[in-house]
Amino acid sequence: MVVTDRRTFDGIVGELEWPNRFGWAAIGDGLSFYQTWLLQDEPGGGRLTVFQEASRGPSALLPAADRRERTRGWVDNLLPPDGH
Repeated sequence: MVVTDRRTFDGIVGELEWPNRFGWAAIGDGLSFYQTWLLQDEPGGGRLTVFQEASRGPSALLPAADRRERTRGWVDNLLPPDGH
């Protein structure tokens, strides 16, 4: 189960190649989506995050910038500060 400030979802992990890739599906409150995340170390340090989403329901109508802002806090917490 995934609980956000606005909704509660049933979540299912569909793919996992930790720490570089994972994907999950969520369903709830008339919404459904599948997200994939690709996490790569960058040569100079840091981490590149590539995020893709397919969704149905009201969230599918959000502009990409709004969707990115809604997931930013979650993305920032994917890995602990030491990167492992």
